[in-house]
Amino acid sequence: MHIVGCERSGTTLLLEMMTAGFAFDARCEREQSLFDPPPPGARTFLSKKPLDILRLDSILRRDENLFVLYTVRDPRSVVTSRHAGRPDHYLSDFGTWKACEEAADRLREHARFVSVRFERLVEEPDRVQSEIAARLSFLSPTGSFARFHDTAAPTETGVLALGGVRPAQTDRISAWHEDLGRLKAELAGNPDLPRLLVERGYEPDDAWLGALDGVEPSAGPRRSRTPGWLREIDRTLRYGWKTRRYLARLR
Repeated sequence: MHIVGCERSGTTLLLEMMTAGFAFDARCEREQSLFDPPPPGARTFLSKKPLDILRLDSILRRDENLFVLYTVRDPRSVVTSRHAGRPDHYLSDFGTWKACEEAADRLREHARFVSVRFERLVEEPDRVQSEIAARLSFLSPTGSFARFHDTAAPTETGVLALGGVRPAQTDRISAWHEDLGRLKAELAGNPDLPRLLVERGYEPDDAWLGALDGVEPSAGPRRSRTPGWLREIDRTLRYGWKTRRYLARLR
């Protein structure tokens, strides 16, 4: 089972909840790409690599043993979120969130693809767990999502990503209010953001834009300085080779 989603969408939280809530033979300790083989002898293996969502379409359709959990979060909170281990940098942007959603849209009807909304995961974790169990009946429950923090033992990186091991916090749902300058900068380059917020059910209309009145845009530093088009060429070449190798192992 593989967890994916735009960075800062709750993939680490879901990894720890799944570990606490269901039985697996093994799990990744940090992040492990779908394209890296699981440990020998593990029949049920839990892994996560957020941006694998952009590259797994053909693999999910052909690998009958692959199940995917996709986390999605309000893009305003995604683009304003910072990792505690790298507080001076933003890890994602609206373009990446949109690309992840477009990739997920192609897979939403697939029986082995389950979408999990971050906001529901923190508001009603046990109900989300029950819904996952109903969709994936082979899973064996071992604990409660709501009490995942009682048994969670994430790596140091995982602790930083979670902001500490504690019960799921609903106060992060509207975290974008804390960094309106960054949000206004993202909006300037992505005018379709208000429309998508309505289409995806995050807002009933564009009245929320009033919160940005008088705010100065502040793009802030990104983790990578490499031009986006160059990164995409590199990813396409690397993932093309990895996909062919993965599919070859299925024969």
